[in-house]
Amino acid sequence: MSSATLDGNWDLEASGDALRGVVEEVHICALRNEFNEGEDDQPPTNHWVVCLQTSPKSSIMLDMAPGYGEDGLRGKILVTALDRAFTDETLRHFS
Repeated sequence: MSSATLDGNWDLEASGDALRGVVEEVHICALRNEFNEGEDDQPPTNHWVVCLQTSPKSSIMLDMAPGYGEDGLRGKILVTALDRAFTDETLRHFS
């Protein structure tokens, strides 16, 4: 089996120090869509992210954004450092 390279399929918005923390808790978060809107004439969707809590006041958020690649069928993983346990855009979370 060949291994596929993932270069270009993710955006890193976190420093090396933030990425070195040990995961203490995993939060699965449903994001708010206050007006139940879709994007680009598409129907609304339920969007979820995963927050990997590394301390009481820090986490790494993993968010998959669809619509990348030449055919628009690939997703891109966004990796973002947060200064809280999970994003403040959360409607509901499960830990």
